Amino acid sequence: MIFESRTGTEVRQQSRRRKYCHLQVGGGITSAQSALPPVCQGCGFGYRYTRLPHLLKTKPEDANLPSLQKPCPSLLLQRHMAELLSTDKDMAASFLNSVLNQLNWAFSEFIGMIQEIQQAAERPERNFVDTRQLKVCATCFDLSVSLLRVLEMTVTLVPEIFLDWTRPSAELLLRRLAQLLNQVLNRVTAEKNLFDRVVNLRLPGLESVDHYPILVAVTGILVRILTRPAGERRAASVLLSDPCFQLHSIQHLLGEPAESAGPTAADTDYISLEEKQKVEEMLEFLTEESKQAAASTPTSEEDLCPICYAHSISAVFRPCSHKSCKACINQHLMNNKDCFFCKATITGVEDYSKPS
Repeated sequence: MIFESRTGTEVRQQSRRRKYCHLQVGGGITSAQSALPPVCQGCGFGYRYTRLPHLLKTKPEDANLPSLQKPCPSLLLQRHMAELLSTDKDMAASFLNSVLNQLNWAFSEFIGMIQEIQQAAERPERNFVDTRQLKVCATCFDLSVSLLRVLEMTVTLVPEIFLDWTRPSAELLLRRLAQLLNQVLNRVTAEKNLFDRVVNLRLPGLESVDHYPILVAVTGILVRILTRPAGERRAASVLLSDPCFQLHSIQHLLGEPAESAGPTAADTDYISLEEKQKVEEMLEFLTEESKQAAASTPTSEEDLCPICYAHSISAVFRPCSHKSCKACINQHLMNNKDCFFCKATITGVEDYSKPS
C-alpha cells in the first residue's frame, strides 16, 4: 500500500470529503443500500451469488455475515413496492430523484478517490495508503452497485415510471438514468483505464471493487428498458442521444473484444443462458438503432440546447424567455427554481418550436 504526501490544501480537501462521506455512510443512504438490494437478490441480472466471483479463491469469510447470506428475494415486499410506486406518482418521482442523486454522488466520489490512489501508486516514495480512505472508497463503490440494483428492481417492477411519458417526470428520469449508465460504462469498460489499474493493484480494503458487480447491475437495467416492446425505441433514442454514449462500451458487456474488461468466463457462470441471449438481442437492437440515428439529419448548432449541446431547444422559461431543452430545465427545476442564465425565478415553462 502507498502513502501519498499532500499539500495542506489537499489534506483539508480530503478531510472535508472524508467527513462528508462518513456523514452519508452513517445516515440514511446506507439504509437503502442495506435494506433494498436483498429484497431483489436472486432476481436481478447475474445477481445469484453469495460471494463475488473474483473472491471465490480467497480465504472464506464468516458465512454469518449478512452480505454472505444465500439469495432469498422477497416477492411480497416487491409487490408492495410496485404498488406504492405505481399509485403515488409524486412519491415515486421524489424517490427516484433521490436515488439518482445519490448514485451520481457516490460514483463521482469513488472515481475521485481511485484517482488519488492511482496517483499515489505512481509516486517513488511508497509507504502506506490511509486504510480509512480505502474503506470509504470501497463503501462508495458498494453503495453505487447497491443503488444500481435498486434502479434495476424499480424498472423491473414499475417500468412505466421511466417509459410512460404521460407521467410528467418519466422523460426526465429516463434521461438522467441513461446519462448515469453511460458515465459508469465509460469509466469501467475502457481498456487499461483508471478503474482497471486500481483493480489490478488488489489493495487490502478494496476487495469488493471489481468489474463484475457493477457491470452486471448496469446490464440488468439496460436489458430491462431495451427489451420491452412498449418502450424499447423510446429508451434507445434517449440512450443514443446522450453525448456520453459509446456503442463499444455496450459491446464490452459481452466481453467483446477479447481484451475487453467485460465479464470473464468464470464470471459468466453466474449469468444464465437466457440472460446472455437477452444481452445479445439488446446489443443487436442497439447497434441497428445507432446506425439509423447516425444516418439522420443532424440538428444545426444554433438550434441545440445551450446547456447540454445534445438536444434541440424545446422549452422557453417564463418570465425571462430564456430557452433550453426540456430535459435540462426539468432536471434543473427538481432542485432549483432560478434561471440558468439570468437567475430570475422561473414561474413556468412552455413548449418551444422554432418558427418556420
